[in-house]
Amino acid sequence: MARIILPDAFPEQFQLLKDIKAKRDADGATSELIPFLTAQGIDLADLVLTGNDAQTQNQAHTTAVFQKENQRELRDLIFVPFTKGIRPLVQFLKALYKPNYRALGDWGVTVNATGKVVYPASFTTFADLIGTFVAKHLSYPAGTSPLQPYLTKHNMDLSVIPAQLTSAVNYNTATQQSERDAEDATEQRDLLWAPVFVTVRAIVDYLFKLYDPNTRGLGDYCITVDDSPRKPKLRKSKVKPTESITVNGVVIGGTFTNTGSTDLYLYKGKTTTGTQNIVSPGGKFGTIKGYSIITVVNPDTLETGAFTVLAVF
Repeated sequence: MARIILPDAFPEQFQLLKDIKAKRDADGATSELIPFLTAQGIDLADLVLTGNDAQTQNQAHTTAVFQKENQRELRDLIFVPFTKGIRPLVQFLKALYKPNYRALGDWGVTVNATGKVVYPASFTTFADLIGTFVAKHLSYPAGTSPLQPYLTKHNMDLSVIPAQLTSAVNYNTATQQSERDAEDATEQRDLLWAPVFVTVRAIVDYLFKLYDPNTRGLGDYCITVDDSPRKPKLRKSKVKPTESITVNGVVIGGTFTNTGSTDLYLYKGKTTTGTQNIVSPGGKFGTIKGYSIITVVNPDTLETGAFTVLAVF
């Protein structure tokens, strides 16, 4: 049985409306859509104008997402070395204070009941730990910190960290603002577009009933019809920090949805070469022609990503 696959992502939805209008305009007075449009009081030109306003908000969302990603990368260039560099310092202090591991609490370090150090999972809490840790070291008179033997041995200077940490925190604040800007733009886009796409669905439903059972003619309107024997299913996947995953059998006309809390990079094919598509948390990407195989990368260093995509498997 033939199934209509409507795109979930805005760009492909808007393109579908423009394709339908183009077909209507090309057919002129002989268009088979005229009876339905007249009966429903639908003006395709007005719908496209509203779509253009939604497109402006969608572009604002895209710009904010790229800004967020750039700011996140700048943040991590500074911060990730801190998360790795502090661990040997903590272990040195742990050996120094053994078995009085509670003394590490004065340095902002959490130790569980079994004596294992518990490191924060989020940027904010890890930044707080580093700030407290360095401040504790700098509170000692020069050369008297318990860390001094280790720092001297490894030629390390923690006095430069506060300024660098402030830069990382500022980049993180900018990242969060860009994320809010992206969310606001998406909300405004959806408020504009949602009622329009209800009408697009109605038009597609009318055409499907008009053409059924010979639905190949719907291709003239760029409407995707799936008549494969295997019904596509929604695949749910996770991507560990800094790792990637490849998905085969992705349905063209379906939707890739970021269901996690970190940005995901989406690439065409089995490699991470070419243009990346950044899909923010809650964001969607329409799987157009060429994306039957996709590779998904999680650039975050701390959090696991998650997504869903319609695929045949």
